[in-house]
Amino acid sequence: MSGAKKNVEKLSIRLLRDSEDPDTALRAGNSAKVWDRLPNSRIVLGSLGGKSPRWTKFLELSAPEKALLENITAAAVIFLEVENRWFAISFGLGHVKIDPDKIEQDFGLLVTLNTIDPKNLKSADARTPDENTVTRRSQTSRASDQRIFGIYIERDIIRGVSGRPKDLSFGTQVSGSDSLTLSRKIDLSELPQICAEAWKAYQGTSYQAEFGWIDKIKHVRDKIKINELDELLIDALKHAVINSVPNTLQLAFPTVYDPDNAKDVLYRGFDN
Repeated sequence: MSGAKKNVEKLSIRLLRDSEDPDTALRAGNSAKVWDRLPNSRIVLGSLGGKSPRWTKFLELSAPEKALLENITAAAVIFLEVENRWFAISFGLGHVKIDPDKIEQDFGLLVTLNTIDPKNLKSADARTPDENTVTRRSQTSRASDQRIFGIYIERDIIRGVSGRPKDLSFGTQVSGSDSLTLSRKIDLSELPQICAEAWKAYQGTSYQAEFGWIDKIKHVRDKIKINELDELLIDALKHAVINSVPNTLQLAFPTVYDPDNAKDVLYRGFDN
């Protein structure tokens, strides 16, 4: 596409775990086929939805009227092998086709912290574990340094940050959690180059100069360790229930939720 005008694209990139590939990283019912547009690439195309919104029942619409309002969302995932690792670039709702257990956790967060200008942060997602756990997203009206977000570095778990990169050739805006989101003028042929740049940034340690505190407290992701901690938690819960210890059992929302769109919260996994 040499000479063609480049458009600004918003890319959502994930890094598969070292032992995973497109065949193992997709949820059941999905498959990737070889794609001839880029070297070492696979693609998944499809759509999600096909049902009418719930409010069509309230409006007592007829079947033909409901058919006009079916929600169908396009989804695509491009897999690229770069630097002997597989990357997944999703479009639309393509990310729901990827098994979250098969991707590197905090990939986007580390890339963002290693590429962002510490004085040009725009938002931060933090979670403070406590007796009353607080989850919050802080946003600023203009780019600022980390002090304005009121992050308690000894207790807060940072799940995502966004801001302006130091090198604007990497992107005009970058955000990161498990996935990396960046805005950049590109054409299709440059996707492998972008993945290579993200891979290099992911391996960097420059974030430790300004954001070294982020390593003090993290989500536990290793399943073996999680199982060990779950056993300790179950023992503590049993002790609290059997001994009727007051004010010890509380459940926190796992993410920020919109009370206007969710009137009920359901916790699964409790059969008794």
